[in-house]
Amino acid sequence: MFTYRVIIMVLMILSLPFTSMATSREFIENYTYGAGESDSKLTCRMVSLIEIKRLLLEKIGTYLETRIEIKNFRIE
Repeated sequence: MFTYRVIIMVLMILSLPFTSMATSREFIENYTYGAGESDSKLTCRMVSLIEIKRLLLEKIGTYLETRIEIKNFRIE
């Protein structure tokens, strides 16, 4: 029983550096949709949501490309 506790504690201590390397990042984007005469509130919201997702994915993709480093065929 005691050896299981020691093994679990050692594994927890060894995994701490890996969890501390991850950081969170917040991305904020603004978008204004110019509604036409035939647009309803629902279609305006759907189009705006699609466009804001596209803009955020572009921004996140650019951020990831600048943060990824490849050495010896491995992602650092």
